[in-house]
Amino acid sequence: MTQQTNIGKSLSGSQSGVADLIVQKFTAAGFTKTQAVAALANAMAESGLDPRIENVTSREASYGLFQMNVNGGLGTGYTPEQLKDPNFNIDLAIAAAKKSRNFMGAKDDLAAAVEAFVRDVERPQHPDRETGKRVGIAMNLAKKYGVGPQSSASVPSAPLPPPDTKPLKPPPKISPN
Repeated sequence: MTQQTNIGKSLSGSQSGVADLIVQKFTAAGFTKTQAVAALANAMAESGLDPRIENVTSREASYGLFQMNVNGGLGTGYTPEQLKDPNFNIDLAIAAAKKSRNFMGAKDDLAAAVEAFVRDVERPQHPDRETGKRVGIAMNLAKKYGVGPQSSASVPSAPLPPPDTKPLKPPPKISPN
């Protein structure tokens, strides 16, 4: 479920507390702040940071911050009340994120971390459309948590231009006279 949000420009008091909890729990679990903000952007898109939210339709029954689906998703085997507990819901998201090689590898690249979380953890119906939205949310949240779009350590250096000279040809063979 995707919630209409204020796109992270300003958070209400309760949203700010939940946002801080998500960032704290993800960083305590060993993720970078960049990865934590990527997860936060996903929770904001999914629930508007309302831990009690639910989306029950003929296709899904999703609950909590990360909208864990009990019908075949990350919420399978858990009760709606468990999934509405913010700590429990965040812990499930952390466990799923740790299984994603792409997310684990996106330590300093905010857009890559958001995309990996969307595709490997959240898995919404329209991942391309959702990735773009969630990157925007993450970029707006990044400053609050001291995160840049990409750290200088992960920016590849520009390749050297090709040399102007052509490779030397071996000298012609001289036949003795």
